[in-house]
Amino acid sequence: MNINYLAQDAYLFPEPVFESITRQLDTYGLPWNSKELKNAVISLSDHFNQNTTKTTLWDDKKYQAAYLAYFFPLNLMRILSLENELKSIIQENSDIVDFGSGPGTFSIASHLLKLAFKNLTCVEVNNLAIKLHQSLLNDLNINQPIQWENQLTANNKKKTGIFTYSLNELKQTPPWLFDFETLIILEPSTQYYGRRLQELREQLIENKYEILAPCTHQLPCALLHESKKDWCHQRIHIQMPKPWLDFEEKLPMTNRSLTFSYLIASKVHRNKNAGLGRVIGDTQKEKGKTKQAVCRSNEREFLSWLKKYKNAQRIARGSLVELDSGIEKKSNELRVSLNVI
Repeated sequence: MNINYLAQDAYLFPEPVFESITRQLDTYGLPWNSKELKNAVISLSDHFNQNTTKTTLWDDKKYQAAYLAYFFPLNLMRILSLENELKSIIQENSDIVDFGSGPGTFSIASHLLKLAFKNLTCVEVNNLAIKLHQSLLNDLNINQPIQWENQLTANNKKKTGIFTYSLNELKQTPPWLFDFETLIILEPSTQYYGRRLQELREQLIENKYEILAPCTHQLPCALLHESKKDWCHQRIHIQMPKPWLDFEEKLPMTNRSLTFSYLIASKVHRNKNAGLGRVIGDTQKEKGKTKQAVCRSNEREFLSWLKKYKNAQRIARGSLVELDSGIEKKSNELRVSLNVI
C-alpha cells in the first residue's frame, strides 16, 4: 500500500492576516482582552450550534467583531487547507462567483494561495459585510478583480460557484445551483449539514457533475446509505498565533483541530484521483488491531493493522492512499500486513 500524504501536521495561520484582524478589532473598540468581545463570540457560537441564522450579525458592531476575531480565522484555515484541490480547478480564465461572500473569506484565501482567475463576483446583500471585506483588502494591500452584487445573476453556466457556509442558510437546494460549471461547497461538520451535503452529492451526479473531492469515485455514498448517523467530514490541525490562543483560553470551546464537510464537483473537470482511496476517519484502536475508515467505492471499508505485525500507522485524515489489488479483505477490513511505504 502506497500512501500519498496531502494533509499536513498543522496549518499555520498567516501572520499578516492576524495583524490585520487585530487592527480591525481596535477600530471597533473591542481588542483581544475585551470581555464584551469574549461574550459576543460565545453568543454567536451558540447561535451557529443551534443551526439558526443570526440575521442581525452584520448590523451589530460586537457581532461583527466576534465573527472577525474567531469565526473568520477558522473558516479561512478551512479554505486554505484545500490548496491542492483549488489550484487544480481554478485557472487564469476562471469566472468565479462567491455566493454569500461575507467579509471576503474566499477572496483573501485566494490571494494567500496565489490563485489566478479572470473575475471574482462577490454576492452579498449586507453593505456592512462588504465594507469589512473592502477594509481587509485595503489593509492587506490586496488588489483583486472583484465585482460586488446584491443578488445572483441569471447566467452562470460557465462559472465556478463558491459556497462557503452559505448554502446552509437556504431551506432547499435552489435549482439555479446546477447552472454552475463547477461547484466548491463548504459546510459545517455537523450530522445534519454533513448528511445533507451527501444527499446533494447524489443530485449533482444526476445533473451530470463529476465529483472531484473528497470522493475518488462516482458511486453512491456508503456513509449515507449504510449508516443513519455517519457523515463525511475532514479534520485538519491548526497552529494559531499566541494572542489568539490566549483569547481562546477564556472561551468554553477550543479549536486545535478543525472539522468541516466539503464537496467539489464539475461538469468539465475529471477526477484525477479515481482508483485511489481517501482516508476519512481518525485512528481507532480496538482489541488486537488498529483501524481507519477509508473511502474508495460504495462500500464502507477500513484499513486494518493487526497488532501482531507491530506496524500500525496513523494516517492524516484526508490523505490519498493507493491500495494494492491483492490486499487481503476480511469483512469490511482491508488488512495491511506489510509496512507502509
